[in-house]
Amino acid sequence: MSKRKITPYPEIRASLNTLDLIVCEHKKLPWRWIGHTACVYRNEVGQLMVFESTRHGGVQLSPMGLWVAEYPGHVGVRRMIYGTEDFTKIFDRFDEVDYFIYKHLGTSYPDLKTAKGLLYLIRAAWDSDIFKKASTNVDNDDWIFCTDLYMRLLKAVGLVGKWVTTSEWEPDDMWKSIEMGEISLTEVSSFSAIDFYLGVVGKASLGEVVWIK
Repeated sequence: MSKRKITPYPEIRASLNTLDLIVCEHKKLPWRWIGHTACVYRNEVGQLMVFESTRHGGVQLSPMGLWVAEYPGHVGVRRMIYGTEDFTKIFDRFDEVDYFIYKHLGTSYPDLKTAKGLLYLIRAAWDSDIFKKASTNVDNDDWIFCTDLYMRLLKAVGLVGKWVTTSEWEPDDMWKSIEMGEISLTEVSSFSAIDFYLGVVGKASLGEVVWIK
């Protein structure tokens, strides 16, 4: 594998905004296999924060510069790209994001010491046509894991359909294309776009991964 290009965080900071996706590769196993998903949030004074759910702290906000510097592994960002000018103007209003963060801050991560909590995460990764019921999650507001949180946020602002089961998503799904009409997943290159549709207003997508440090 060729050496990945790393962009210094200060060089990309000004171009990052709320809803940009953060993808992570932990340096240690088994966390490297599992992966991690987080989200960029630019607050009212322009400070960049990381919005995430972790097994240690649940749903939380952290200053992004410090978070990137201390993350034990590789950090990549995929910037949200809006498809039309009108769509961009509409999305300048992030009131829904602020309310979502206010509502969910402090929500617990699934308790991995319990069979119920562990099964909740296993089901997110396990997709089976034969054991469909056993491998399918039902969203639970008592706890939220990392990718579940990001997809819930996209649902809250209307970028994914209300019918999407957010707890069926895992970090590995952030490297796949999405056709929201049939909820079909097709694994493609790590640098392909994930497309989201919002009615007839327009389309948004996540750009290529930019690795930062």
